[in-house]
Amino acid sequence: MKKYFIILAIALISLSVYAIKVENVVCDMNNGIVEITFDVVETEYDCEITVVGKAPGSSYFNIFLSNGDYDLTGDWGDFIYPTTNMKVFWNPAGSGYNVTDQYRFKVIAREQLPPPPAATGLYGDPEDYFTSFLKIDGKTGLADYYLDRFEVTQMEYEAVMDSVPMCGCGIDYGFGPDYPVFSISWNDAVAYSNLRSLHRGLTPFYKMVVPANDDYLPEGDYGYNPYDWPEGWDDIWDDTVDPGEYDPDCVCESFRYFEVDPTVTAYRLPTDAMWQHAATGGNYSQNYTYSGGNDIDAVAWYYGNSGQKSHIVGTKAPNELGLYDMSGNVWEVVCDPYLLGNSPIARIIRGGYWGTVTNLNYYAPGHPDSYNLHWVEERQFYNGFRVMIRDRHYPVKGTN
Repeated sequence: MKKYFIILAIALISLSVYAIKVENVVCDMNNGIVEITFDVVETEYDCEITVVGKAPGSSYFNIFLSNGDYDLTGDWGDFIYPTTNMKVFWNPAGSGYNVTDQYRFKVIAREQLPPPPAATGLYGDPEDYFTSFLKIDGKTGLADYYLDRFEVTQMEYEAVMDSVPMCGCGIDYGFGPDYPVFSISWNDAVAYSNLRSLHRGLTPFYKMVVPANDDYLPEGDYGYNPYDWPEGWDDIWDDTVDPGEYDPDCVCESFRYFEVDPTVTAYRLPTDAMWQHAATGGNYSQNYTYSGGNDIDAVAWYYGNSGQKSHIVGTKAPNELGLYDMSGNVWEVVCDPYLLGNSPIARIIRGGYWGTVTNLNYYAPGHPDSYNLHWVEERQFYNGFRVMIRDRHYPVKGTN
């Protein structure tokens, strides 16, 4: 059955710790073709442009127009030059739709940022970075991967998830588009990773499959889209599954409800081994006390300088690889289970946060070896995350 709609509104979101803006948005219909015109300004870098839609009556932007399966052309995809009078064209009929009802779109612009100056010697080849991701050379037992140089910001999270958690009980823990998102559970980070992959036409990393006779959820293969997962999945705390043999590239054996393929190119949480390798400078490590240096005030937001709140990402010095805030600002959720003996009871969080004081788990505040535990459904004001992807991806791109 065909679905019918007209354009009701467009929300455009620019994502960067810099000043990129999307302005002068106009939407029109000509000869059955939806035409969205907009300007991308205040950036000198190419951009990644993503388009998603929301069906009438839907609570979610769950029509992934830029995933390659829809008849979408124009200035979208990877390495799109920012300018005025940019255009995206969508042929509803070519995607199985007609146009007689109300509909919403969201266009997301991300800058293709070059590496920070301190790390440019590591990333001379454009293959070594894209958007805010940097290639991390692996080591024995750990393959190469790309890691976001920033913690996921509130603007980035809202662009993908449509809302931002607002836990804080009226206390200002750091709110704003370029502040790290916090009050994030491990489950939330999984949902974000899958939705961001779906936005880009990638097969997501986490596939939900509930086994027979489960104590909490009905049996079934629920696929990759978090909007299709059974109600209440994100509130389940019980993660007691034998972790099996440790795999530093995947750590998937302890997922209660998820089947994963560690070889796919998709957004996901880094493993603990990946996170530690990157935080300590990878193959370029200078053996600093903190991630990026021995002076904690230069590289981290912690109890002694934070004013008891998080801060805009990327405002302290990066580490040897060009990664920011690997020490301090917010704790970062990683993939691995936190083991009590041989039993997984929670998930690991790394790096300390703005309230870290001293001697955290026998390490100095914010030291990349510092860690703590985090229940999979728990949303705390000090927890955030960053994501990785196995390989650089080149989605279908528009005509620019």
